[in-house]
Amino acid sequence: MCIAISDVHAQWSTGAAFSSSQQFSAALAFDADNAVFVNGNTDPFGYNTEGQIVVTTSGNHGQGFLIYYPSGMVLEDVDGWAGLTPSHDDGFYWAVGSQRTITNQVRRSVVVRNVPGYLPTPFMEVYTGINRYYRCVDMRESFTGFCGGATMAGDGLIDRTTDGGLTWAQTDTFPGQVISRIRFVNDDLGFAVSNGSHWQVNGTVELPDSGHVYRTTDGGDTWISVLSNGLHGFSGVWFTDALHGCVTRNDGVILRTADGGDSWSPTTITLAPPFLLTAVTGTPNGTLYASGYRTDNTGAIILASLDGGATWQINHYSNSGVGRRINNIYFLNDEVGYAPAWTCVWTTGNGGNLATHVPDAAANAHALLYPVPANDHITLELDGPAAGWRVIDTQGRTLIAHGPSADPRTTVSIASLASGAYRLILQQDERMTVLPFVKE
Repeated sequence: MCIAISDVHAQWSTGAAFSSSQQFSAALAFDADNAVFVNGNTDPFGYNTEGQIVVTTSGNHGQGFLIYYPSGMVLEDVDGWAGLTPSHDDGFYWAVGSQRTITNQVRRSVVVRNVPGYLPTPFMEVYTGINRYYRCVDMRESFTGFCGGATMAGDGLIDRTTDGGLTWAQTDTFPGQVISRIRFVNDDLGFAVSNGSHWQVNGTVELPDSGHVYRTTDGGDTWISVLSNGLHGFSGVWFTDALHGCVTRNDGVILRTADGGDSWSPTTITLAPPFLLTAVTGTPNGTLYASGYRTDNTGAIILASLDGGATWQINHYSNSGVGRRINNIYFLNDEVGYAPAWTCVWTTGNGGNLATHVPDAAANAHALLYPVPANDHITLELDGPAAGWRVIDTQGRTLIAHGPSADPRTTVSIASLASGAYRLILQQDERMTVLPFVKE
């Protein structure tokens, strides 16, 4: 069962909906209360597969229920929209992934299709080929859409449907580059990124050593690389219009374009590395969000940008309980958002409560301090060695002092401090960092 963070200031919570040993990989909401989540181990090579479609009818605040659970399935993404009512059984949605056959263990790419009023059963499983799998889907409307993934040999692919998902045809191949996300801006212009990380059989994370950003200007007929990296894969892409967009990389970098992908520039992130980014999305009011986690499973991360992706602040950071691996992020509107994660789904009903600005952590580009507020302990994470640090009160008096340290993470007892406001003063080389926190 998912456990909600007890901090009353927290803007994201895990609710009380689901219990699973697998990875929630994507979300789709029909209104503020009704949503579906797809589940799987996000590892097409794994044998311990558990692909599910799970439903909430209370905005992830009450008990959810399972509506689809076939054997051998891995579901990695979902897209669609509400029908005549916001109920899940009246919606239109396509979940994609793969299924391993029971007899010979061959992996088959699959689209699980729900079209109320058309199918004789709630779901139709459309298999589109063997020794291949899907990682993402973007449906343009009820008939036209695209799936991205790869063959089991590691060559990427993008498939297109023009009949609502009944049949799919491959549009292009991408040698050595697994397609991890697709985002169309309009009927002609679309972007895809390759080689996002995924989980392996032994529970570790595979981080591919290269990646590309591809662009199509002819509705998906042809795809051209507009950005490549020889060391890191790309995990997410989002465009607010034909010119402005962002992509996320596995190594925690976000790149931004203002000319439709012709040129890209790095953005500023106020979070000490290392961390992995998994997806990026936006809302109608222009707020951008990116999701990720510490690869050692010590922290779930959501970043937010209010300036079109130029700078990013921590919107949510959690190192307790479940949900410490966020695999994706989705927003229905400016307020309602979901972040599918390990064993549960994070949810917000107020746009991440941006007005409070990082209520459960204090950070800059070199250090992270949490939780904020704190009770008995605080944890300090650094991007490099520190010459020392100290905790001072509002009058500047030093109450706790610590000498040189090379540890990337240190937990400090503050049980002896009285309730109130404090600052942690950190010295790294020529740089001094001030991190505020509150002892409750």
